[in-house]
This record gives sequence, C-alpha cells and structure tokens, in this order.
Amino acid sequence: MEKIKKSRQAGVALILVMWTFAALSVMAAEFARAMREDAQRAGNFERSTRARYVGVAAVNEVLLLLTERVGKSRRNRSKDEEGEEEQVGPLDLLVQGDGQWVRSRFLGHPCEVRVSDEGGKLALNAIDREAVEEIMMNLGYTELEAETVADSIADWRDGDDLHRVNGAEDQYYESLPRPYVAKNGPFDSLEELLLVRGVSPFVFYGDSELPGLRDIFSVYHDSKRLNSSTVPAAVMMALSGVEKEEAWGFSDERAADGRDVPPALRELLDGGAVSARPSAMRVVTVEARVKERGGRVLGQVSTVVKLGGRGDGFQALRWNDVVFSRPGFGDDRGGPNEGGQGQVAG
Repeated sequence: MEKIKKSRQAGVALILVMWTFAALSVMAAEFARAMREDAQRAGNFERSTRARYVGVAAVNEVLLLLTERVGKSRRNRSKDEEGEEEQVGPLDLLVQGDGQWVRSRFLGHPCEVRVSDEGGKLALNAIDREAVEEIMMNLGYTELEAETVADSIADWRDGDDLHRVNGAEDQYYESLPRPYVAKNGPFDSLEELLLVRGVSPFVFYGDSELPGLRDIFSVYHDSKRLNSSTVPAAVMMALSGVEKEEAWGFSDERAADGRDVPPALRELLDGGAVSARPSAMRVVTVEARVKERGGRVLGQVSTVVKLGGRGDGFQALRWNDVVFSRPGFGDDRGGPNEGGQGQVAG
C-alpha cells in the first residue's frame, strides 16, 4: 500500500509539473507575441513618423522654391517679352501646376511631390448648373445621374428650400439614416460634395481611369476663367469628353513647350462653359507623400497656399497634417524623377 500511495503521489506531482510547464509555455508564447507586436508597432510608428516629417520638409521646400520662382519670373518678364528664350529646368516640371506627381528624394528618403494650381480647376461655387450636367455626361454618367448631381449641387448652394426636379433639400437629407440639412450656401470645402445627393464616393474620388469631382473643382476662386497653362487632364476630360490618353498628351505637350498652350488645347477649351487663357498661379495645393516598397502610403501631407503677388511669401489657407485618402485619377501615372540628395527639385 505504501508503494502504491507513493506512486500515486509521484503521478500527481508529475501532472502538476506538466501543467506548470504548459502554463509557463503559454505565458512565454503570449509574452513573445506581445513583444513582437510592440516591436512591430514601434517600427510602424517610426516609419510613419519619419514619412510624415519627410513630407512636411518636402512641402516646405517646394513652397520656398515656388515663392522664389514667382519673384524670378516677374523680374525676368521684360527679358521674356524681348524674345530671350527661357530655359525649362527641373523646377518647371515640378511647378507646371497640373497636379502630376514627381518622384524625388529628401535627405536620402524617397518621396513624391506635386503642385496643383487651383486656378486650373473649375470654380464649384460659380459654375452653372447646365455646365455641371454637361461635365457629368462627358465623364460617361447617365443622363439621370448627371441631372441628379447638377440639380443637387445647385440646390445645395441656393438659399431657398425648393428643390429642382432631380435635386434635394432638407426633406430628402433629413430622411437619410444619418439625417442633416442642406447648407443653402456656398461650398467651403470640396469634401462637402460627399453630402450632396448623387455624389457617391466613386463620383467624388474617381479611380485611375476616371477623374472624380475632387480633381475637377475648386472652392478657392469664383472665376469662370481657367488658367490654360495649368488646366489638368481631369478638367480637359470633363470639359470636352476626350479620352484619358489624349488629355495626358495635351499635358505632356504643354509641359514640353513651357508656358505655351498647344493650339489643339486652346481650341478645345475655347467656346465651352468657361473661358481659358494663360495666367499666373495665385492659389496652389502642394502635396507630398512617402510610400513603402509595396506601394502603401506611409505618410502624406498637403497645404493650400496663396502665393504673394511679388514673390514675397505666401499665405497658408489650409493645412492637412495627415491625409487619409484613396487612390484616384493620375495617382498611377509615374512622373519624372527630379531632385537629389537633400533637395526636392532643381
């Protein structure tokens, strides 16, 4: 009996030891997993923080280059008018103003930067309802979809509570699962369009083949005249219905000729819903983003600035410290490689 009792005690002790080791193994595995996740989070935080500050530095350097360029162009205007040929350099490619991404490096870190002239886009608060409908049709939307967006934008801007045939006012918006009221005033930001009836995320953002409304409109001017020197391919498609490749071709031809507007582009823009002629850039959007090897954006910042009339600085109108967006028109079009160690371009 003594031996049986000791054998049972030894068996119980063995089971307890095994359970103890099993518990310790689980705890060790959980601790190792937690440590790996902490290290991964720390690495992600380091990469995203570095990407953000690279983007901020790139945006600020582009702003300095822009203000320098504005002052230089005004000082050299008399020479240009006398017929002296102006050299087109790397900075000209970057500040063409049509929103094409340019691959660059800042202090050894790769990044992409672009400058978009707001004067090359259509004024959202000034464009006619009929022009909006025509734009939607040129982009390939059905007649009903085009009328709905055009009527709803007009209803959002006007000050009354009467909706157009395919538009919307408070009665429609208050019936939504997350109700709100119509603004009945001018747009303060492009993102307001996402609140307008008929403007789905796809209509607003577009994709790599079709521009979204964010690529076409601007809230930073009220003129019906476009800067033909910086009209982006998206606006060309919206105003004329040309295909993507033809619109990019116009942009490339204009970039190659400096400030000259290709005759075919001038003919395309004249006589439409708006007029277009070359002019100076006044309000621009500057963006910078840093990607990892897989193409995922680690950090993106942007700012909208009003350039000084004599190249004596700029006024910041909007700053987005972190941009959460989705890929859209033109994001897949590789721009030229510019810049070197410690500089964005030039």
